[in-house]
Amino acid sequence: MMAKTVSFAFAIALPLLLVRRLSQQELGLYKQAFFVVTTAMNLLPLGFAMSAFYFLPRERTRQPAVVANILAFLAGTSGLAAVVLLVWPGFIVWLFGTPELAGLARLLGVVVLLWTLGSFLELITVACRTSARPPPSSCWRSSARPRC
Repeated sequence: MMAKTVSFAFAIALPLLLVRRLSQQELGLYKQAFFVVTTAMNLLPLGFAMSAFYFLPRERTRQPAVVANILAFLAGTSGLAAVVLLVWPGFIVWLFGTPELAGLARLLGVVVLLWTLGSFLELITVACRTSARPPPSSCWRSSARPRC
């Protein structure tokens, strides 16, 4: 509960601080960069990660394989986006028409990769809790006996 309270406080305070500290152009670039990241995080998984809610409770013997397959798919799609932004930073300029984003393209590619994979770890914790077995982190371990 404390983490959610701190998160809420940052969610309220950060935009207020950024508006006061950044110029209008810098704030626009910041918002556009996070627009790119959040759009990629919503589009790249293609809803594939949500299959964890269907398969984990039903396929108790194959839970580690299900988690590995979903993680491999997410790593592939977000990794492809990261490689495109790392190899061709001009892609983001072509897509959005903002030359200032070209300098941030490589960093945005890494952020998309890490945040997409990280969001799956949060989702898998929730999916394991819906399967009504105690320790959700044991889903990530490859073992003969599933413990989710």
